[in-house]
Amino acid sequence: MTKIIFAALTALFLLGCGGGNDTETKIAYNKELGKTKDFKEKLDIGLKYCDKGLPKACEDSIDILLNGPATLKDSAKALKIAQKACDKGSEQSCIVIAVVLMTPNDQKNAEDIEVMTKAGLDYDIEKAISYLKKGCEYGKDSCELLINIYSGKARNLDEGIREAFINTNEAAKYIEKYYTFKEGGCKDQCNKDLGDLYLKTAKDVKKAKDYAIKACDAKASRCSDLAEEFEKLGDSDTAKILATSGCNRGDRYSCRLYEKNYKK
Repeated sequence: MTKIIFAALTALFLLGCGGGNDTETKIAYNKELGKTKDFKEKLDIGLKYCDKGLPKACEDSIDILLNGPATLKDSAKALKIAQKACDKGSEQSCIVIAVVLMTPNDQKNAEDIEVMTKAGLDYDIEKAISYLKKGCEYGKDSCELLINIYSGKARNLDEGIREAFINTNEAAKYIEKYYTFKEGGCKDQCNKDLGDLYLKTAKDVKKAKDYAIKACDAKASRCSDLAEEFEKLGDSDTAKILATSGCNRGDRYSCRLYEKNYKK
């Protein structure tokens, strides 16, 4: 097993299995699995239920191909199954394939490249993003990686490539998606993150102001910090609105800021 591919596939199991499926299929899978201790039979059962759309079965099959008996080990096949598992609803499988696709060829050894070629994969940022977008339909981890790519924070990408993919509106879309999974919708921290995105990445003060006011309205304790950020930008009007709002709802730090800077 090569270093890069091993790390990516191992992440699948460290982060946990993803995707759901109907209860009857899960029960049937576990029942068949429990009837044998033979790894070849377990692999065959896993592949059968992977084809039926059970992400856990795909992931169990990958585990055997990586960590089972030497006669069954097959990294390229594990990658092929991870691609299938992504389609079946396994978010972490989508992440695994994306990581492999985003790793430049000059960071891989000959064995890495051979395994990827057998799995039908090559270095391809656009394709990696498509896997992450699919994963973002299943869970927040893929969404977070997309946010990093579109906001220019993906440090694993070369600088030129990183800058080429900066897209504030796309980053904003996946911030909202991320918080849909994390908090059930775009609320306090979501609006704060959107405000930071438009302020620091897009330099769009108007949009940043709109989200800052929403974040302040959602949580009074946010108001003073946000007010100070806008004061540093020279936007005292917005800073006053934020400090006043926070103070009116009982945030003592906002009140101190209001008393200090805005009370006549």
